[in-house]
Amino acid sequence: MHGCVAALRGPGLAAFVVARLRSNGSVVGIARGDTLCIARARGEWRELTEGQPRSHDARPAPFALAGCDALFACSDGIWKYVDRRALEAMLDADDAELPWRLVDAVRTRSGGLHDDVSAIFARLV
Repeated sequence: MHGCVAALRGPGLAAFVVARLRSNGSVVGIARGDTLCIARARGEWRELTEGQPRSHDARPAPFALAGCDALFACSDGIWKYVDRRALEAMLDADDAELPWRLVDAVRTRSGGLHDDVSAIFARLV
């Protein structure tokens, strides 16, 4: 495989992330709206969408980073409700249950969700 191309679009049609994690460890992409995109480079998670306007009518913001081995993108239904350090710890664990753990982490006490949840996780192996 020569890398991974991931696209994430929220139900509102205005928020999205399109990213590519290449087999050489470089990440390139573009995002708009209430999305979070982070990549692990040299053991540390770095936010690729930092400083991006979070409004749905903002211009898409490009990003790039080299030396990555993992890429995670999600909607605000996850990043607004999960502590960033807890999120990074979940992503660092080699856990096949990650999708369910992410959803459980954002559930309300009654078992519902605050918002829609969308996520993509890619890791070079």
